[in-house]
Amino acid sequence: MKIKKITALTVLLIVLIGQQIHAQQYPLRYMYDRYKYVINPAAIKIGKGVGLHANYSQNRFDQTFNNNLFGFGIEGGFLYENMGIGLTFSQENTGILKNTDVKLFYAYKVRLAENHWLTFGLSAGIFYQGQSTTDIITGDYSDLLIGKSQTDFCGGFGINYNWKDLEIDVSIPNYNSLNKKNVPVFASVSYNFSLAEDWGLKPIIMYNELNPQMNLFDIRLQASYKEYAWLQVGYRTSKELLFVAGGSYQNVSLGVAYGFNLSNYGDLNKGNFELVLGYRFVNAKLKKQASQKEINRKTQQSLTKIDESLSTLKENDAKQAQELEKINQSVQSLNNELLNEFKGSLNEIKENVLSVQREEVEVNESKILDKGYFVVVYSTTTREDAEAIVYRMNKQDVQGYIIKDSKRAFYYIYTATFDNIHSALDHSEKERKRGFSGAWVLVIK
Repeated sequence: MKIKKITALTVLLIVLIGQQIHAQQYPLRYMYDRYKYVINPAAIKIGKGVGLHANYSQNRFDQTFNNNLFGFGIEGGFLYENMGIGLTFSQENTGILKNTDVKLFYAYKVRLAENHWLTFGLSAGIFYQGQSTTDIITGDYSDLLIGKSQTDFCGGFGINYNWKDLEIDVSIPNYNSLNKKNVPVFASVSYNFSLAEDWGLKPIIMYNELNPQMNLFDIRLQASYKEYAWLQVGYRTSKELLFVAGGSYQNVSLGVAYGFNLSNYGDLNKGNFELVLGYRFVNAKLKKQASQKEINRKTQQSLTKIDESLSTLKENDAKQAQELEKINQSVQSLNNELLNEFKGSLNEIKENVLSVQREEVEVNESKILDKGYFVVVYSTTTREDAEAIVYRMNKQDVQGYIIKDSKRAFYYIYTATFDNIHSALDHSEKERKRGFSGAWVLVIK
């Protein structure tokens, strides 16, 4: 029974050591793409305030051992708008092993063009690796292989490239003299596709070379709604199925991840859990810039839609050009016919006007001497025009009369007279509703 237990623990230690190596490189096991500066110092969010995060993760092995890690980080543009610094602390407990590291980060951002920049980053710190003072199998305190510890300096270098929605990272995350032969390498590429005004879909590919015998790929797909909520699903070639979700409210963010172990050691490794809580301090200037940026983004979207509409209109114009030409030719032909017809009708109207009964159009200048209120619908300077207007009104069953203003040489066409202003104003309103939009009241005293 004891032999079986020792065998099981030996296998477990092999798994733990493998997991421990993995964790040394990545203080955040699943959400480091959201806090990427922990693995690439060039990924500090310069110009976006000061960010804090605290994380806890746990790998559950059987019923006896747990591998857990907790950490803390701070980063931001403390110096100038093109520089950023950061600090991380993490501690991991893996069976008999305990790893602690503290790192400082520095990043410098070079703007290449609008929405196009390249950032360089460096990291340096202290790495401590210790072992338990007790043999976990025998409980023996005298074993010479236990209770050992080592401390060393560590450092890293990275590049972060952004062009619009494309992001590329390459870094040496954590190199130290305890493991001189193995130089870890990290690389990732992602592109954010805008599905709608506020929705995005981002494929992510990440490569981790921990040592020549351990190369891992992550393939993930992230869906997001602004910065309010995001969800990732992915697969890691260490035979892990990943589910990561999180969201933000005002300046607070929360993320949760779970990795399902699909390997042959599934009976020992019951799954990996991670929790990250973050907060970002943003001053009034940055908030205003972010608000203006959102306004500019929506304005650009509107302009893009307008451009698309104009492009569609231009395409339709090409198709409609021939039809419009045919219509113009038809209109021109019709205008010529109407012009000829109008000339003939004009002469006919002139003759008809002269034949109108004189009592209907005769100017009664004596009315100028009368006091009264006249509802005028037209005015003209010639008698011929006044008679023509009255003729057209009579054709439409509207009785019109002419009165002449000798002093001003005007002819007024009116439809009714009244002895008080109120009745005249009421009638002028009726005339306007009937179609004489320029109806008004002429007052003669």
